[in-house]
Amino acid sequence: MSFLAAGSPAPDFSLTAVVSKRSISPSNIPGQLLLIFHGYQAAALVGQTIRNIRHVYPDPRQLLIASVADMRIVPRLLRGMAEKIMRDAYHQAAARGATAVHRLRLQVGEMSGVETDLLRSAYETFSDRSICADAVLEIVPVPVRWGCPACGTEVAAGNALRCAGCGGPARLTAGDELVLERIEMEVPDV
Repeated sequence: MSFLAAGSPAPDFSLTAVVSKRSISPSNIPGQLLLIFHGYQAAALVGQTIRNIRHVYPDPRQLLIASVADMRIVPRLLRGMAEKIMRDAYHQAAARGATAVHRLRLQVGEMSGVETDLLRSAYETFSDRSICADAVLEIVPVPVRWGCPACGTEVAAGNALRCAGCGGPARLTAGDELVLERIEMEVPDV
């Protein structure tokens, strides 16, 4: 491993933001650049560190901070889910001219196969330095529900998956969803 001497110019490189797709490199930054390399588990701590630094350097033209997270340990599926949540929130906010997103409400079915702790951690990593950086991710668990498609009778979970009324096979009616239900954002007065 080699290090640059203090005051030496950084070699040219380029980083692309996951959500906004904005590219940064030393050649297109007007001020200083601070890169923070970390594992995905440290996303919350890094986010707080960046907020603390922003109190001293509030202008990104003076100091641009980039969080570079190692996402190799996060399963690809959860990475894709977190990216989709961020992309949807980003597009909804941009379409409305929002200046900030304060809360995302996500419905996660018990049978969706989503590990909510890992999803939350991936979200915290991807939301850092985005319009959702300070947004709370509210995860609402959706219980499993079964029903008869023939007669509409609800079938109790844990019992035989047959309708007690008509004998037809039960179908899953709730509990496998992953839905971005609500986005609370700040929009300028019109």
